[in-house]
Amino acid sequence: MSASELLFLPREAVGPWLRALAGARRVLAPVRRGPVVLFGPPDFEAPEGGQGALVLDRLAAQSPRGAVLPQTEDLLHLHFTRDPETGQARTEVRVPPGPQPAVLFAARPCDVRGLAELDRVFTAGPVADPYYAARRAATAVVALACAGPQDAACFCHWSGGPCAAPGADVWLFPLADGFAARAQTPLGAELLAASAAVPAPGREAEVDALALAAREAMGPAPDLTRLPEAFQARFGDAAFWEGLSRACVGCGVCAYVCPTCQCFNITDERHGATGRRLRTWDHCMAHGFTLEASGHNPRAGKGLRYRQRLGHKFVYNRDQRPDGVPGCTGCGRCVRLCPGCMDIRRAALAVLGGSSD
Repeated sequence: MSASELLFLPREAVGPWLRALAGARRVLAPVRRGPVVLFGPPDFEAPEGGQGALVLDRLAAQSPRGAVLPQTEDLLHLHFTRDPETGQARTEVRVPPGPQPAVLFAARPCDVRGLAELDRVFTAGPVADPYYAARRAATAVVALACAGPQDAACFCHWSGGPCAAPGADVWLFPLADGFAARAQTPLGAELLAASAAVPAPGREAEVDALALAAREAMGPAPDLTRLPEAFQARFGDAAFWEGLSRACVGCGVCAYVCPTCQCFNITDERHGATGRRLRTWDHCMAHGFTLEASGHNPRAGKGLRYRQRLGHKFVYNRDQRPDGVPGCTGCGRCVRLCPGCMDIRRAALAVLGGSSD
């Protein structure tokens, strides 16, 4: 099987394929958890629509970022002792075991672009994050293309599209009777070899038609080439940013569901003779995110914090990337789940238009 050969996978063969993959890897897929869909281990015994069952027709409420950058992660384990003769304190430091091999199944194009953005931050610089790098190297990615927008909140065409993104080992394309599958890497070909997929050279036209229809269904994308210039022109206008963020309640849900947010905090905890150093997600919308030890906060106001978020997603990352693509992947999760009905698209267009309404 070549890395680019188009295969066909019947819909009923997906479950057995995941069972086969689960024999060697931890499988993380969109599954039903209560009233929402989240990435987690599927329950292969669950009935269709039941708790833990695989869900492939909805975007997960939270991005799969946690598969490679966990929300809470132990960096070090500590054990404290004292020499019984000298009384000298001793600290034994242990590094947790490395990650087990995993497969991230049915990540959407916006999620795959999110992984590429995390890679750029954590592995592409002069110093790689060893914890992220190890987990990323152990994680295979099987991506699922979209047939169009899930709802009005989707806007991946602002920074890519619903059917393509580099970085996945396997791409699946939904067809009427199953999925077209194409391995993008040797690892992807190995994963597909464990499935019941068969060659389907005559179905290339269906995949091309799917991609075209999905892109057309997204509608036109706005021209954002002037956004960095407009953002800088508005940078010092505190009243504008306060007006733009008026509905924000500062909960941070936008950061917790985002596929590209990368901020974190590191703390040490001790419980008797044991302790740990852990990394946890943090976000720029939190009041304490930039609070200094002196008590000064350069972003004390909500508007200034929202300016940072918008700038990070649409301006700063664009300046740092050779392709000029913004850091936002357009998944729309922050739009769907914001309790204040904030819309980052409306904010970006307001900056371009010079109005906060």
